[in-house]
Amino acid sequence: MSVSTFALKLSRFLWRRASHYTLCICKLRLPLLNFRWTRGYSSNKEISYVNSHNFSFIDLTELANNPKAQNNVINQIDQLLEKKEKEQRDLLRDLLEKKEKEQKELLRDLLEKKEKEQRDLLEKKNNEHEDLLEKKNNEPEDRAHSILQMKHMCNVRDALEFIRAQILAKDMSIVFTETLDKALNRLSQDEKFTKYLQKACEDNRLQYEDVQKCVGGLYHSTSKHFHGHEQKVIIDSRTWATNEIFLLGVIFRHYKVPFEYCNTDGKLEHYPYKL
Repeated sequence: MSVSTFALKLSRFLWRRASHYTLCICKLRLPLLNFRWTRGYSSNKEISYVNSHNFSFIDLTELANNPKAQNNVINQIDQLLEKKEKEQRDLLRDLLEKKEKEQKELLRDLLEKKEKEQRDLLEKKNNEHEDLLEKKNNEPEDRAHSILQMKHMCNVRDALEFIRAQILAKDMSIVFTETLDKALNRLSQDEKFTKYLQKACEDNRLQYEDVQKCVGGLYHSTSKHFHGHEQKVIIDSRTWATNEIFLLGVIFRHYKVPFEYCNTDGKLEHYPYKL
């Protein structure tokens, strides 16, 4: 086989395998072959380019008379092309797998976020429903508590009316039509009551001046409700301020009016102050 014939076959083979490969074989190491500069290169420019890029060329005149070397060259080129194709396939597969993994992770994150939003919305709706249901269930009990507090307030008013009558009976200078607030204010002129109130304030560590200011407003608070009809007097802590609770207890004890005390839960318990 002539050199030109083999070169033509080799170039056709390379063209079929990969059109971007040329006949120039870069850094190719083949066993059973001696490498040297190819004959026919007379251009210094071409030789300089080869030297600068470290290329090695096969002497095609040797391949023309060596079928074994020809097959070896073709096999080496075939292996090189297959290796390159495999690298490209592996790279493409890795890119596709990476892309698929990213898409799955994105889809999973979106689904988890959507599921969490739905759970939160459902939980919010359930809580609102439970609150509304609890409010509806508590309405009768709350109404009963309100009625009971009103009764307690009215009974306190009755007791204050009784005390007002006591004050009027002791001091004939008071006009009977004088308001109860003004009548109660006269307690500050009662030396016996004043001493008792001051001692009770000291025993319970309360400010006497602050407690005394509550006297005029006791009856006004009870006037906001209807008159009571029960004899039991209950000081309900849910409707009175701290100083008012204390002052009512002192007044009732001073005038020997029996009373009971109701805590913030609506339960009866011992009066919390020393009298």
